[in-house]
Amino acid sequence: MESSLAKNIREFRKERKLTQEQLAEAMGVTTGAVYKWESGMSVPELQLLMSLADYFDVSVDRLIGYEIKDNRKEEICVRMVEYCSKRDEKSLDEVEKALKRYPNSFEIVRGCAEVYLVFGIGKQDKARVKRSLELMERAMLLVPEDKDKESAKLSIVSSMSTAYTLLGEYVRSNEIMSKNNASGVFNDEIGVNLAIFQGNTVEGEKYLSRAMLQSVSQFTNTANGLAYIFGKRGDYNSARELLAIAFNLMKTLEKDSTPGFFQKTESIMLIALSYACLRSGDTKSAEKHLKESCALASKFDSMPDYSADSIRFTNISEPTFICDSLGFTAEESAEKMLEILNDSELTAMWQKEKNGNSERKRNNDK
Repeated sequence: MESSLAKNIREFRKERKLTQEQLAEAMGVTTGAVYKWESGMSVPELQLLMSLADYFDVSVDRLIGYEIKDNRKEEICVRMVEYCSKRDEKSLDEVEKALKRYPNSFEIVRGCAEVYLVFGIGKQDKARVKRSLELMERAMLLVPEDKDKESAKLSIVSSMSTAYTLLGEYVRSNEIMSKNNASGVFNDEIGVNLAIFQGNTVEGEKYLSRAMLQSVSQFTNTANGLAYIFGKRGDYNSARELLAIAFNLMKTLEKDSTPGFFQKTESIMLIALSYACLRSGDTKSAEKHLKESCALASKFDSMPDYSADSIRFTNISEPTFICDSLGFTAEESAEKMLEILNDSELTAMWQKEKNGNSERKRNNDK
C-alpha cells in the first residue's frame, strides 16, 4: 500500500496556479506547514486532510493516493512474473509479504522461490539462492495441493538443480535430477553437469547422446503438429517453412553412410511438406517432395533399421529401439499421414508415384 499524498498536494496546488503561501492561507496554516506536506516531511491531520480534499474538489482517497494492490493469490502470481522481468529489488519485500499472507499455498511459495532464484542468479548472490532453495523445499511439501502434481514436482527439481549448480554443489545437483529422471527428462542437464562441471565426459556423453535423440524427436513432432495447425488455418507458407527447417535438421544429423530411422521420419515429413506446397499452389514442389518421400520410404523398407546408430554426434552404446505411432513400415506411416491429411489429389499423386516405383523395380529385377 503506497501513498502519494505529498506529490498530489503539490500537483493539485499547481493545477490551480496557487503558491504555497496562498494554499497555507486558505487552510489556515503556515507556509512552512505546506512546504513540509509537499516535501513529505509531515502529513496533515485528519481534519486538514478532509479540508484539503474539499478545497481541491477530490475525494480523500484520491488526495491520499493510496494504491491498494489486489492480493488474491492469482494476482500475486502474475506480479511474480513482473518482478522477475523488471529486476526491481523492492519486489523482494513484496515476496516476503506474500509468503506471510499465503504460507501454505503451493503457487505462492513456488513463485517466491523463483523470484529469489532469478535475483540470486542476476546478482550472483548466494544468500538469495539459498533462500530460494529453502522455499523450494517448502514448495515440495505442498506439491500435493497442485492439480498437476508430477509436472509441479519436476519443475521444482529443475530449479533446485540450478540452485545447487550456482552454489557449486554439482554432485548434489545431479543427485536430485537423477532421482527424478523419468523418461530421461533431465538427460541434457545431467549430461552438461557431468561433462562441464564435474569433468566426467564419458558419462556426460551418454546422457547428452540420449538427450540429442530426444530433442530431435520432440522438435520434429512439434514441427509436424504446428504445421498441421497452420494448414488448417490456411497458412500453408508457415507450414512449408517450418517443415523445411525440421527436414533440413534431420538431413544434417543423419549419417550419410548409414541408412536409418531418420529416413522413415523424413518420408513422413515430406508427405506433409508436399501437402503444404500443393495447397499453396506450388504443384511442382509438391510432386518433387512426394517423389522423394516415396523413394525414402522404399529405401528404408528394403533395409529397415530402427536403432539410434544412424544419428550424428551421438554415442549410444546400449540397444535403442525407435518407433512412431503411424505405422511399422515407412510405407504404412506415409499412407497413414495421407489418410490424416485427407486430400484426394495428394493421395492420387502418391499412388501414381508408388505404382511407378513398383514398375521400375520390376523392370530392374528382369
